Amino acid sequence: GGACEFDSDCPPEASKCVNGQCWNGSETDPCDFTGDCQGSCANGQCWDGSEGDPCVNDAGCSADVPHCVAGVCHDGTEGDPCVDDGQCEDPAILCALGTCKLNEEGGVCADDGDCGVPFIYCVEGGCYDGTPDDPCFQNNQCDSFMCNPMTMTCT
Repeated sequence: GGACEFDSDCPPEASKCVNGQCWNGSETDPCDFTGDCQGSCANGQCWDGSEGDPCVNDAGCSADVPHCVAGVCHDGTEGDPCVDDGQCEDPAILCALGTCKLNEEGGVCADDGDCGVPFIYCVEGGCYDGTPDDPCFQNNQCDSFMCNPMTMTCT
């Protein structure tokens, strides 16, 4: 908290000079660069990269919370925002419609790419595997390659 012009004006326990004051780089201390912090610098403040902390990129997030999505650190659990499957930690969780979601039958999807094995078809906004009675619009959405046109279900 002492006054300074340069880092060299500060004591070892608060070795960074930012905005004319000595700081130690703890969370919420002011910063100009990541080097001013014990963690990372985002929006002019130091952060440790915990869930919900602001970030500029993945490097600003901790090892336990490795994904910077839309300027915020996330761990990739169900319900977290995402851009791709790599930002969802568990292989059973996929990125669909910008959110990490559990890959389950009927799970939310916009297209087949939002569904993972074994639920590989997106029909009516839900993921299905093409077994009998699953909804379908085309024969290739069914394991049997037969979509009943009357019921729009796999036979």
